[in-house]
Amino acid sequence: MLTGRGIAVLTAGVSLWIAARIIGSQDVHIVAVGLVVLGALAASAVRFLRQTLEAGRRLSVSRAFPGTRIRVELEVRNAGRSRTGVLLLEDRLPAGLGRAARAVLGGIPPRGKQTVSYSARCRSRGRYRIGPLTAYVTDPFGLARTTISFSAQDDLIGV
Repeated sequence: MLTGRGIAVLTAGVSLWIAARIIGSQDVHIVAVGLVVLGALAASAVRFLRQTLEAGRRLSVSRAFPGTRIRVELEVRNAGRSRTGVLLLEDRLPAGLGRAARAVLGGIPPRGKQTVSYSARCRSRGRYRIGPLTAYVTDPFGLARTTISFSAQDDLIGV
C-alpha cells in the first residue's frame, strides 16, 4: 500500500510527464518516468518481498499495584532469508495503562533478532490485556508500507 509520500511521488511523476509532453522536454520526461517507476518498484517490493517475522513479549511482572511501572520487552526475530527494512512497531495498550507504545527498529539481518523495551504505568486495579503487536514494514524511501500483525496477547493484573 502506498504511503502519502508514495502517492505524492506518483502524482509528481504523472504531472511531470504531462508537463514534459506539453513543453517537449526530453529531460523532464526522463525524470517523470523515473519517479513513476520508483513508486511502482517500491509498491511491488513491499508487496511481493514478504518479510517472515516472529515476535515475543515479556512483562517484568504479571501482577502490579496501582502506580507501579511495568517494563515490557519486545523481541522481533527475522526468520526470513533477507534483511528487513525499517520496522515501526506498535503495541496496543488498554486505557488503564496508557497510550499504544511505539518503537522503531533498524534492519534485522537474516536469522537475527532485535529487542526493544518500553514502560507503562498501571493506573488502577483490574485485568489488562496487552497486545496485539503490529509491525509496519516500509521500503527504504518510505513510499510503500505493509502491515504484519501478531496475535499474541499478555495479561497484566492490577491488584
